[in-house]
Amino acid sequence: MLATKLLQLYISISYVLAIYVATSHHVSYKQRNEPQIIHQRMRNIIIMCGINVVLVSLLVSLYSGMSFTQCFLAIGIIPGYHFNGVWDLSQSIWDSMKAVTLIAVLYVGPLTDLLLHYIHAKDSIWEDFFSNFNDIWGVRNYVFAPVTEELVYTAMLISCHIMMEPISELTWRGLLLEPSLYFGIAHIHHAWELYQDGEYKLVQIGLITTLQAIYTTIFGTLSNYVYLRNGGNLYSCVLIHSTCNLLGVPSLHSESQSLLKSAHHKHWWSRTYVMLLLLGLASFLLLLVPLTASPYSL
Repeated sequence: MLATKLLQLYISISYVLAIYVATSHHVSYKQRNEPQIIHQRMRNIIIMCGINVVLVSLLVSLYSGMSFTQCFLAIGIIPGYHFNGVWDLSQSIWDSMKAVTLIAVLYVGPLTDLLLHYIHAKDSIWEDFFSNFNDIWGVRNYVFAPVTEELVYTAMLISCHIMMEPISELTWRGLLLEPSLYFGIAHIHHAWELYQDGEYKLVQIGLITTLQAIYTTIFGTLSNYVYLRNGGNLYSCVLIHSTCNLLGVPSLHSESQSLLKSAHHKHWWSRTYVMLLLLGLASFLLLLVPLTASPYSL
């Protein structure tokens, strides 16, 4: 038990350390978006992930008695490889599609609102979508962060827990909640960057950081659940992470309401939007189990 906790703690801390050893000076929350800083951090995180994939597989292998290859494959880096040792790429793709559908159901209100915006604004939805990936900020937010964070805070933490703990001691708390807490706590480091900006009071920094930690912990729990239900499918988690980053936290107010000319239509759509938010949440809860079901569920 202690060895598992120590290894998980190391895995969690290593990601944050990789962010801060990337620079030789204190970085504020604004400076973290400078291209040079982003490149430095991405480079260090790639190195850290490469080292940890090998190191964690080796340590788990030595502790559990499993082969290095088994421990390496169990992380889920190879698309289609499931935790029970079966390689089934088509099922992995199908499970990933279902997971993204589940997120779309949750976001039915914001997605409908977004569609309404494009109908009235006559902008190109595909052009705007692909523009998200045309710069370093988009690549970081919608590709790099989802891949590396899910690799570290979902796949590595859960796989080492399963392989190092006796089956009789595996619990939902250890598999779902504890890794997500590591993920949430890891985001507290943003408090230091906000402090470096000098534009926020300590109370504001505490509130912003707490809300961010709560949100990331909740999302981490969902990601862990999908990972387990999909038999260790890392890419299902990456896709739902990227999708949620793209869509953001659902707004309680319609963004396209201002495009409607009639006051009656604005009022009608405002009420409909709230109903869609509630419908999305209720449908998400109802479909959570069936849309994450897989022949390889753990």
